[in-house]
Amino acid sequence: MKRIILLLFVIIFGVASASFAQSIRHGKVLKKDQGKRIIAVDIGIADGVTKGTAFVLRDDEGREIGCIIATDVKDRLFWTDLVQIGIYNEVKIGMRADELGAGCKIEGPILAYVPGGFFGMGDIKQDNETPPHSKHLKAFYIDKYEVTNKEYKKFVDETKYRIPYVDSKEAKPYNWQDNKYPKGKANYPVVLVNAIDAQKYCEFFGKRLPTEAEWEKAARGSGNRIWPWGNAWDKTKLSNKEDGHTSSVIIGSHPDDLSPYDAVDMGGNVSEWTSSPYLPYQNNQLNDKNYSVGKRVVRGGSWQKGKNEARTSARQFASPDTKSVSIGFRCVKEIK
Repeated sequence: MKRIILLLFVIIFGVASASFAQSIRHGKVLKKDQGKRIIAVDIGIADGVTKGTAFVLRDDEGREIGCIIATDVKDRLFWTDLVQIGIYNEVKIGMRADELGAGCKIEGPILAYVPGGFFGMGDIKQDNETPPHSKHLKAFYIDKYEVTNKEYKKFVDETKYRIPYVDSKEAKPYNWQDNKYPKGKANYPVVLVNAIDAQKYCEFFGKRLPTEAEWEKAARGSGNRIWPWGNAWDKTKLSNKEDGHTSSVIIGSHPDDLSPYDAVDMGGNVSEWTSSPYLPYQNNQLNDKNYSVGKRVVRGGSWQKGKNEARTSARQFASPDTKSVSIGFRCVKEIK
């Protein structure tokens, strides 16, 4: 794996020693869990590090991408509970006495890592998903959760971009007013955004919409899962109409709607925009009049959809200017 270096700024519950506070040290990752996430780091010195010390992980652009908290310190070992995913072999550790706080504070969406390689795409049983084929992708990060109203508001506030709004009875509970999202809906997925709106948001934060291939791999992994959690249907694992849902829910409300790479809500809650045009796969025999470069692929189930649309390979489509109460999005961050 390509070595990835990041700055690890530390927030401490107490005051660190002056010498350590001003130093920068290399930390070797000693142990990862089954999901390849960091759970132990050798920091080389334990002075000034106590139980409860919180480390904020930053990438080479200074963006916060993770947070780990010390639960035990023995000799050179710094054991942690992972708050956010991060896959690294070596880290830089910097303790700064001026960064004292009460815990981990993550700025921006949590990212899930999707490794590069081949995976099986498509499904032989669904006409517009045939033929099943092998697809190779580079490694990338994808938002662990769908973009929320709270996150989208930051974009609106900083860019003066138009608010999510549609003049219809169905849209009324989801419409923004006076530059504010609906009361109590901060952590609900943002909807009533079209594909262009979604792409503008992603680009503003240095990311982009996923292709449908990236979306499918993030949802099903390399093991061809039918649904994000596995091959057995269970309507209670996700927000969908078969379980009686009549609206979207707070992101992460269904933790079992979990992909092999720890992306959440890819089976339900709201469907999601991709950047891909709705076109047939190579050697597809379906004569579908809807195939068009002017339409976008929409992926994932929603509270308005059921078992079939929740499948990881299910392909839906919409005009890129569509604003729906059940379509949101998440972004991808490329690994340079």
